[in-house]
Amino acid sequence: MIVISLLFVATSPATLTLPIVPRFVPLRSLCRRISAGGAAVCALLLLPAWSAAAEESLIPQLSQRTWQQADGLPGDDISGICQDPAGYLWVATWSGLARFDGANFRNYDLAGDGRSGGPGVAAIAEDPAGDGVWAAPLGGGLLRLRAGRFEPHPLPGGYAERRIARLLVAADGALWICFEGGDVMRLLGERHEVFGEEAGLVPRRSTQIATDGSGRVWLANGPLLLRYEAGVLHPFPPGEISENIRIASARQDGPWVLTRGWLRKVVGDRLPVKIKVNAAYNAYSVQALLEDSQGAIWTGTRARGVRRLTLPDDSDLIITAPDDIGVLFEDRTGNLWAGANGGGLVRLRPSVARLFGKEQGLLDQHVLGVCEDQAGTMWVADRDGGVAYLNDQGRLHTLAPPPMRETLVVRSVAPAGAAGVWVLTSHGIWRADRSGRLTQEGVVTPADHGNLRVTHTTRNGDLWAALEPARLGRLRAGVWQEFTPANGLGPGQIHAIAEDAAGRIWVGTEESRLYRETGDRFEEVPLAAARNLGGIQALHFDGNGTGWIGTAGGGLLRVGDTSDRTLTEAHGLPTRNLTQIISDDQGGLWFGSPEGIFRVRREELEAWFAGRRPRVDAAFVGADDGLKEAPCATAHHPSVWKSRDGLLWFATRQGVVAIDPRREQPDVPPLVARVDAVRAGGAALPLAAAVRIPALAHAVELYYSVLCLPTPGRVRTLVRLRGYDDDWLPADARGLARYTRLPPGDYVFEIAARVAGRPASDTVFRLPVVVAAAWWQTVWFRAGVVLQALLAGVLAVRAWSHRRLRRQLAELERATALERERARIARNIHDDLGSGLTRISLLTQAPETADARTQLDRIYQTVGDLTQSMDEFVWAVNPKNDNLEGFANYLVEYAQG
Repeated sequence: MIVISLLFVATSPATLTLPIVPRFVPLRSLCRRISAGGAAVCALLLLPAWSAAAEESLIPQLSQRTWQQADGLPGDDISGICQDPAGYLWVATWSGLARFDGANFRNYDLAGDGRSGGPGVAAIAEDPAGDGVWAAPLGGGLLRLRAGRFEPHPLPGGYAERRIARLLVAADGALWICFEGGDVMRLLGERHEVFGEEAGLVPRRSTQIATDGSGRVWLANGPLLLRYEAGVLHPFPPGEISENIRIASARQDGPWVLTRGWLRKVVGDRLPVKIKVNAAYNAYSVQALLEDSQGAIWTGTRARGVRRLTLPDDSDLIITAPDDIGVLFEDRTGNLWAGANGGGLVRLRPSVARLFGKEQGLLDQHVLGVCEDQAGTMWVADRDGGVAYLNDQGRLHTLAPPPMRETLVVRSVAPAGAAGVWVLTSHGIWRADRSGRLTQEGVVTPADHGNLRVTHTTRNGDLWAALEPARLGRLRAGVWQEFTPANGLGPGQIHAIAEDAAGRIWVGTEESRLYRETGDRFEEVPLAAARNLGGIQALHFDGNGTGWIGTAGGGLLRVGDTSDRTLTEAHGLPTRNLTQIISDDQGGLWFGSPEGIFRVRREELEAWFAGRRPRVDAAFVGADDGLKEAPCATAHHPSVWKSRDGLLWFATRQGVVAIDPRREQPDVPPLVARVDAVRAGGAALPLAAAVRIPALAHAVELYYSVLCLPTPGRVRTLVRLRGYDDDWLPADARGLARYTRLPPGDYVFEIAARVAGRPASDTVFRLPVVVAAAWWQTVWFRAGVVLQALLAGVLAVRAWSHRRLRRQLAELERATALERERARIARNIHDDLGSGLTRISLLTQAPETADARTQLDRIYQTVGDLTQSMDEFVWAVNPKNDNLEGFANYLVEYAQG
């Protein structure tokens, strides 16, 4: 069954620029198709067309970008799209439900809710009073998002398991539910109303729902059109409709009604406006109908993509999109979203760029040069394809090669005044104009110049061309003059030529040398940062007279800057290989590089070179702006041009790219940054004002998002966990920050985001994170451990002190004992010596009659005994003899003595 989504679009302001209608809409032609009484609606329908028909532009009005399952969608079959109160986009598919922030999809698994039929969703709607979304699973029933999870919402009676086909929230907050089979239910708080066959609905017929400009609810059921008022369905006056219809919400008067081949609008009780739908498709192939915030009507078709009705005739604007479009939705920033059955999600938004390649007439998509002639016609040097110009139909017309030549390899083109353009080739210099004529200029031959690929036409009409090797030629009033090293030029091939505000010519060489014209000579201008530049590839003087130098390997320099610095990736430049430089009229400086085309605000560059700013903010032109890939050409000039209408033209390897700088800075709402989920150790944690992480969590994962639906590719996001790592880190492409083994403590997870090139778009999000401590990591435990350690230290010191005291006491006791022993020995020595000396004294005083010999022997014996006693005392007090061996030797000697 084909699901037709007829959407109610919120009435908030939007910024979508309507497609430009390439013709004036005649009032009489429209009025012939309008019955009496429809003038008000006629004015409503004509307003967008009249306002858009004022001008034409080469840039497409809308660019498209597609996301499919490979990009993160649950499936490529889209069944519904809505936007929650926070601004996130919700996409329902037959395979699941996802929330989209512009860059990443976060899928929600609904299979765990016990529903049969898999995780697919048949319908969704915004829930202004809740967390954001109502969802109707394929298995039946109704789900409501609460605290980040979808919970079943009770339905009365036998409707709890009925499959739902459509959901819509009316202006009064009531939720309208269209069940398969035709029944309709209105839910408002605890009250509900059910409308079925008894209320006038045709059974077993699909019912659609829409709102009008007054917020009233309308139902379409087969050929019936009914309006809800005060609990009653009032049928539209019979006779007005006689066939199956489809309806869509409107911002004024009644809803839009689509029948077979006709689009009508309810005004009062009539259908006065009757507009023939393009004969190329009929009402049966229209599967989605939408009135946007500007009043334009969009249709999603089964086989012809997305179309915008351009009233009043059968013409319409066709947007290339996947076939089988079943859903159309406009978000609050003005983006138009289309959901295809099998083709994924498509976003349509105002385009910034357009690529002119082989589909637009180029023979060789590697374009080397581009310029504008005096009449305002754009010309391109198409390498092997020759030279081509952009005709009035927006296609590139290639001039036929001159006679006698099968091809003409074109290296560069430059304005030639009223004569058209100069065409510089490997076969000399030619002139071309829109008549198709190619005339060769004979002032210089191929043998004289080699490959002419770097040229410049001055404001007074002089043509300058770089010659090989290391020469420069000038064609003035038909006179050719060459400049060589004799005129002050140095070695190295010239790769860039520019003219300053005073009319002087500047040239840059592959040797990274810069020269300035002074009369008929050139003088070298020193570059403070001339080393490691890789050669000068681009020179440009902006409207303020400031000269800019693009190099092959050194980034960006400013003419006259005396500091030894170059602007490179370290300071915010995406690349240091710059091939083209051009300034717009909105204060931006544009750069071409092998990585693509990007812009930096000129005041940021001036501030960086003046030392007032640490970085610059570069904004790429990419998929969000309608440009997928555009590596720019090198070593050919002019390869970038600003046309008189303000468009910037870049020669690239994919063709020539036209950029409208006026559209490059869309109105982007304030960025919304937040953490969507937190997991610790693989388990999901509840989100609160502060997230608590359990103790010993091996890995902490924070899933975050930055909402930007218009230009997600320009969002620059940095993250950090303050308290753990205070340095800002580039955000992960998946929106995941992972930390392993966080120590217990208090942290703050911060997200800083901005849109490149929009200084006022900064936003910062902060989420406190508390990591709990294990019982042995708590403060009390650690305090207890410290106290125990202190107590153990005190006890150890006390034990050591006591042991030391005991040792001191023991030493004192030993000393005392030794003193006692010494005293005893002294006493014994005193007694022995005293007695011996007394005996000797007595023996010497014997009478003269005594035998002298005998007396002497006695004295000798006494002295010997004293000597032996002294030896015994000396041996006893000697510590060396305090062992068994000494004692045994003593006994032996004593026994022998």
